[in-house]
Amino acid sequence: MALVRLVKSADHDFVHYCVTSPEHGRAQLTEFAYGAGKPGLNLTNIKEVWFGLPPLEEQTEIVKRVEKLFKLADQIEQRYHTAKAFVDKLPQAILAKAFQGELVPQDPTDEPASVLLERIQAERAEREAVAKAAKKAKRKTTSGKAKTGNEQGRKPKTAPSDTAVQLNLDETNP
Repeated sequence: MALVRLVKSADHDFVHYCVTSPEHGRAQLTEFAYGAGKPGLNLTNIKEVWFGLPPLEEQTEIVKRVEKLFKLADQIEQRYHTAKAFVDKLPQAILAKAFQGELVPQDPTDEPASVLLERIQAERAEREAVAKAAKKAKRKTTSGKAKTGNEQGRKPKTAPSDTAVQLNLDETNP
């Protein structure tokens, strides 16, 4: 830590903004820093930091404008956080309205969801019953017959035939 006394008359806020500015003072201090683990500065390095010092009136005006811009940036940041909180809650609100049926006008001729659900469950149960019956019927028809070799999963034996088989031979290879 170092205490810096200004040689010329200067607005202390202006000097603060210049020294901490990423493009000016801070860039020079970073360049002068030494050490790998915990970079440090000595008093000689701090004395070597240079920046332009305009007249006092201009410094005061610059400080007013910078602080006005900081205030505006703070307001924008606050508005951002407010909007983000609103947007984060929006999907839950939309889903809630959708489940309550408030997103679109409701058709009074539409059946209630409970009736629709019962109808879907009845159709599903009917399909499952038909599938079970078909499976059971298939088992009964195949269990009463004597299985041939082909039905048992084996290839049927074929008798040698007198038909000729044509072989494609490459005539270039002996």
